Formats: sequence, structure tokens, C-alpha cells
Amino acid sequence: MRWLLLGLITLGACYEPLPDDDGYYDDDLASDDWTSDDAVIDYGCTADEQCASTEVCGRDHYCYAPEAVRTVTVNWTLSGAPPDELNCKGHTRLEIKFESYANTFGYAPVPCELGRFTVTKLPEQYSRVWLGIPDSVGSSMDIPASRELAIDLPF
Repeated sequence: MRWLLLGLITLGACYEPLPDDDGYYDDDLASDDWTSDDAVIDYGCTADEQCASTEVCGRDHYCYAPEAVRTVTVNWTLSGAPPDELNCKGHTRLEIKFESYANTFGYAPVPCELGRFTVTKLPEQYSRVWLGIPDSVGSSMDIPASRELAIDLPF
């Protein structure tokens, strides 16, 4: 039984995220949550069932009241141009970070060509988004009340 569990964990860590049915990247499909090594979460919650019956598991792996989390959508362009195969050439894999006053977490790789990333159950204290090339250039923006951002990447 232990070998089966280890095998399933290993397969999950190797999963390459793909766009969901509407063609946009969604955090529910992201296995490469870099808040923990090899996408294996060793703290907090990973599912709502691990929280109290009146709480949900936030994307930062802590439990929250449902009204303390929200859905945020990030759309992007590249120097004003739409993200397509030509414009994304050389930076096809992006990284997205959600920042609070004390914590940061994010997802990578995020396919550049999709031009959109939606995160559900984002705790309210995360007020800023950074999107860009890992360990390189990018852009950041405060999350507006509309919960939808338009970031123009500088490349």
C-alpha cells in the first residue's frame, strides 16, 4: 500500500498543467504550486474536507471562512500585444505570485500563450499579483475591487 501511495504522489508531481475546457489556465489544474517542494504539500490543508465544516481550504493551504476568500482573474498582454505563439517566443513559461504583507505563494509554469490565469479561494490578505519570467523581469499590480486585473508585461 505504501508503494502505491508513493507512486501516486510521484505521478502527481510530474503532471504538466494544461488549460481547462474554456482554454484558460486555472489554478485547479496547477500541480507546480511552488509553496512546497515537488508539489507535495507538507503543511496545512489541501482540500476543504481538512478544514472545519464551516471553512474552506485557501490556496495558501490554510483554512478560512468562505467570505474570507475570493476568485481573482489575471489577464495579460506583452508590450500591448496579445499573448500568442509569436509574442511569447522566448518566454513561454511564466510564473505568477500572489503577495500579502507577510507571505507569498504562486504557480509555475504558467503558459504565456493563454493570456489568463484564474485563482479560486484566494485569501483576502493577498492584495498584490506579480507575473513574469521566473527570477527575471515581470510586472506587479494591486488586486482591484473588481477582482480582475489586466497586466501588460514589459517584453
